[in-house]
Amino acid sequence: MPKIRISDQLYNRLAGFALPFESPENVISRLLDQAEGKESVGVSSSLIPASSHGKSRVNTLRGSVIDKWNSSGRPNWDIEATSAACIEVDKQFEHLGQNPAPKFREARLRNDEYYMRTYVFGCHYPWLNPR
Repeated sequence: MPKIRISDQLYNRLAGFALPFESPENVISRLLDQAEGKESVGVSSSLIPASSHGKSRVNTLRGSVIDKWNSSGRPNWDIEATSAACIEVDKQFEHLGQNPAPKFREARLRNDEYYMRTYVFGCHYPWLNPR
């Protein structure tokens, strides 16, 4: 399979579009499907970010946390700061009546720190544990 090289900056931009555990190839495929007016198989088009003032806005917990990190000046967050951001963003989604990460919400409401930590690492945030 041919490989392409991309800059870290572009890779991090693509990461903002990724769902947890999604490969870069699938992210690119979804973006191309959207550009071509196709619906990605098994993926709602609402999961594909729309541009807003030059920033990607994602209706996913991961994408919204990445947006929060970007808008905060890309600080060097550790696992605790990233987990706190996930909790804060999930509470904002809850306030809006949305639940893009139901298992994370359940874990947060149960105060299941083990699951939340596992979820955070599984998201492969670019500042914490990039792919």
